[in-house]
Amino acid sequence: MNTQENNRLIAEFMNLDMYPPHDDYPLLYDCSLIDQDPQWYALEEFQYHTSWDWLMPVIEEIDHLEYESERLDKINQALVTKVIEDVYNAVVEFIKWYNQNKQTMKLEVTSVRYFETRRDLGYQCTTNVNGVEIWNDGNGGATYITGGGYTLHESELEQLIDNYELPLIK
Repeated sequence: MNTQENNRLIAEFMNLDMYPPHDDYPLLYDCSLIDQDPQWYALEEFQYHTSWDWLMPVIEEIDHLEYESERLDKINQALVTKVIEDVYNAVVEFIKWYNQNKQTMKLEVTSVRYFETRRDLGYQCTTNVNGVEIWNDGNGGATYITGGGYTLHESELEQLIDNYELPLIK
């Protein structure tokens, strides 16, 4: 994707109001989240890739999701560099992943079955999505997900399990 396509991706993530194209006017977006007064910008005028004033509200919106992810860590690491290009690229990567996995945000573990193996303890977790399970075979392998085509990292799967088990401990 080029910069203009990435900026459109950010605009869609930010749920900006659009003014449909007509006559000599292109598709316009209301970027009043960035500027306090309503301001209409054409896609080619977007400055997410060059302006902290444009990019920081996006990071704040991502932060409001309150979702822990390795991709969110990449944004935080990029912020430390203070290089806007690094932050912009991390934001775009996060939004692409988020759009692909929105349904996963609603994924919840509903039960856990533990079993012993020769090497360790394994587990099988059912979820609120039919046919989607989280497994660890107890033989030293990684935790993984089956069904549904989800692309979650092991730490994200462990977080789902923790979200289920922690209230049970209290």
